[in-house]
Amino acid sequence: MKTLLSIVLLLAGSSVFAQKQTSFTVNFEFNKSDITPLAAAKLDSLVNLIVTKKTTFTIELAGHTDSVGSDEYNDALSLRRTGAVKEYLQARGLESSNVVKEEGLGKRQPAISNSTDNGRFINRRVVVNVTIPGRSVVKIPIPEVKPPEVKIDTPVTRTITAIIADTATKAGTKFVLRNLMFIGGRHYLVPESIPVIQELLDVMNKNPTLEISIEGHVCCVPGNNDGIDLDLNTANLSETRAKTVYDYLIRNGISPKRLSYKGFGHQFPVKPYPETNVDDMNANRRVEIKIVSK
Repeated sequence: MKTLLSIVLLLAGSSVFAQKQTSFTVNFEFNKSDITPLAAAKLDSLVNLIVTKKTTFTIELAGHTDSVGSDEYNDALSLRRTGAVKEYLQARGLESSNVVKEEGLGKRQPAISNSTDNGRFINRRVVVNVTIPGRSVVKIPIPEVKPPEVKIDTPVTRTITAIIADTATKAGTKFVLRNLMFIGGRHYLVPESIPVIQELLDVMNKNPTLEISIEGHVCCVPGNNDGIDLDLNTANLSETRAKTVYDYLIRNGISPKRLSYKGFGHQFPVKPYPETNVDDMNANRRVEIKIVSK
């Protein structure tokens, strides 16, 4: 997504009377209407332009959501997001009368595909349309703000094989399956994850007494809640992802007596909620292996 480098760029030097319009977007976390630090940076720069330059203006707000949930729920959520933007601007000196239009469009007008985590993040947005009558206005830049991008964790030094071979690894030890990634909102592995799950299978075959518990976790939901599995339309994404690993091992000859799986939702985050960056999100949405018996 092209980074917004400035909110408003009007002609300077000569008198210009044509009406000028600009548009920018602020984004939201899953199922939230709170103003994030990234959104605040953009809105603060708008306030700086309008308030300090005493510019006449009007604002229209259009709220959007990702594809998760019903139309009715998302329509209400998108309006809560426009309301949050309006309240934020008012708290910083703008008049409520300057916001001449608010609409909640729910999930009907996605900016891009909802098939990835990053795509859904981009679609969770409020579009801020600003109209300013023509006049000489100094360009006000805003800090460069990039939306989070989904990325695979950097591989750790120790492989699964090395962890199991370590004499310090015993019953109760837990470790994360690094680079094990799923399609956003689903329990299907991305192709890049196959070497990871294949290594786990190899370790199980080479250590016939090894018994493990496969434990799923998610990010970005409050309390002990779980994510929604878009394939099953059930709120147990951490469990269905753990079961994907379980099913793969069983299909490839590992006895179910050596395996168990469980989903913990957001009960045990590594990073505090709400997660504020992609690294924290990736740390919390994970599949862990717990050694039951070695």
